[in-house]
Amino acid sequence: MTGALLVLLAVGMFFEGRPDAAPSTNAGTSPVAPTVPAPVVQRPVDFEIVDELGDGQISEQVAVQIDGRRVGQITVDVVHPRSALTVTVPKADRYSYALQATAAFNDRGRPVIYTGTGQGMINVTPGGRFNLEGAISGNTWMVQMVN
Repeated sequence: MTGALLVLLAVGMFFEGRPDAAPSTNAGTSPVAPTVPAPVVQRPVDFEIVDELGDGQISEQVAVQIDGRRVGQITVDVVHPRSALTVTVPKADRYSYALQATAAFNDRGRPVIYTGTGQGMINVTPGGRFNLEGAISGNTWMVQMVN
């Protein structure tokens, strides 16, 4: 039994320094690091709000808020019947808006002033465009952003 033990020890010592002769538990592969998905980078997004002078309108001014932040004012009149406002938001997403507007309309040759408001939600995408639209109901003028 002592002789068999010496033979096994000798064989083990013979293969220990030779990776080509001894069986490998790695089978020739190198360790692979787990793949981690790259973080999604959110980029700022620009979109446009457009206003045009409507039928019978003399002028209109609309203050625009996006998510509670005033982003600008759009003014249209007979000299400038179309105007646009470019707004930048942190990313493409759903945002709330609030509008405060004042407009002058021609009512049988005399100007009539209306103040109006509007609020809602918009889905902003890169390069998106929203038109301001208003409607008079009684003495109330409602303004909204329409995609």
